Amino acid sequence: ECEECGYDPRKDPRFDKITDPELKWTAMRYQMHGDHIVPRALGGTDAKENIQVLCKKCHDIKSFKNGDFANKTKKVIND
Repeated sequence: ECEECGYDPRKDPRFDKITDPELKWTAMRYQMHGDHIVPRALGGTDAKENIQVLCKKCHDIKSFKNGDFANKTKKVIND
């Protein structure tokens, strides 16, 4: 369950249409992300106290607000 918005892929009816259990699990896992509360780039660690579970949408929003998206894009463009 997303710690920001409460989204739970197990309760999402879109996944009911997937009959293959392995594919269903993979699709649901893709929707969730382990997120560093304090980014590693800013001194955050991989300790469980610094990890939260976010859905893909909340993770993308947080990354965009923190500038992670812009920094990664610049790195790809400049490499």
